Amino acid sequence: MRPKITVILTAYREPENIQQLLEFFLQNSLGDTIEVIASVDEPSEKLKEILSMYREKIVLSVSDVRRGKVAALNDALSLARGEVLIFLDSDVTIRDSAFLDALLKEIEKYDVMEIKKISKNKGLIGKLIYYDYLSFGIASYIFDRRVKRCAGLNGAAFAFRRNALKELGGFKNCLLEDMDIGFRSFYLNLRYRYFYSSYVVVDPPSSVREWINQRLRWSQGAWLWLKEYFPLLYKGSLSYPLESLSALVVMFPWIFIFMAEILLFFPAISGFLVTLWHLGLGFFAPLLPIVYLADAVLAFLPPQIYFTIPYFLAYSTIVYAFGRRIGYEVKPLWLTLYFFFYSPIWSSIMMASFLRTFILKKVDTRDWKI
Repeated sequence: MRPKITVILTAYREPENIQQLLEFFLQNSLGDTIEVIASVDEPSEKLKEILSMYREKIVLSVSDVRRGKVAALNDALSLARGEVLIFLDSDVTIRDSAFLDALLKEIEKYDVMEIKKISKNKGLIGKLIYYDYLSFGIASYIFDRRVKRCAGLNGAAFAFRRNALKELGGFKNCLLEDMDIGFRSFYLNLRYRYFYSSYVVVDPPSSVREWINQRLRWSQGAWLWLKEYFPLLYKGSLSYPLESLSALVVMFPWIFIFMAEILLFFPAISGFLVTLWHLGLGFFAPLLPIVYLADAVLAFLPPQIYFTIPYFLAYSTIVYAFGRRIGYEVKPLWLTLYFFFYSPIWSSIMMASFLRTFILKKVDTRDWKI
């Protein structure tokens, strides 16, 4: 019997959560209608031991030399027989026993599916990355509901129909193969769905250095991807300007703040914002003592505050509303830290990567093989 579903697990050196994933999929009630492929590069002894325990139940694609993720994915793809292909990295776990049933029910009408992700609630980095996944989830939800097509995927967990992947020609050899294949599906008009009825949990980077290296790699891949597809991106943005701008601002809220910083060098714009702020305070005339106190304090602050505070309040309201709609738990304290601490650092890394890629012409990546 030909399997209905193929689950492709990718791992590099260490097992991470691969044993839990194997147990989850092999113990489900689908029987012979599911196959599991583990595509592994340079497995450690511990990972080899785990794979040997399951070698009679799964399909193995193992390389003692590093092929790179794209090659590992395409090699696994050549072995896959299922009509629905689910791709998972080894750093994810699945807590919901109904995950597979819910996904299979929804993908019946679609060709490509982005799967909801949350970060393991582990330390400061994990708690802040939770809001990274939240913002990407909102952007994915916007494109699902408004555009019906995919603008990019997060490679930790996603799904395709076999025929759709065949039409796309598999994964392209680039740094961001997930964003690339998602965007290419946009121009083939493949039917897209953001799946949030269930979710996977992704392990966060173990250190700040690991997080920075990861973001530098993603940033470089994003700029090279943007360079290659700029004409198509520009055309797509013109076709869906509101959706494109909304998704961009939700994921990178500090883009507008950096733009405002530049504009505030012009005195006329600074004066206009201050005047607008005072007019806004006028609506709270019944609370005059509090208004005057707030006004006195703000008089000592830079003019940027007159833009940043209203912008943050609007952003938080939108993120809270959409986040709750797609099943995320939004905590004001962590959302504030994400906006004022995490997001500017992430945006600064993007800008530094732009300079490194296009000004210094450095396109090498640390500890990564395409």
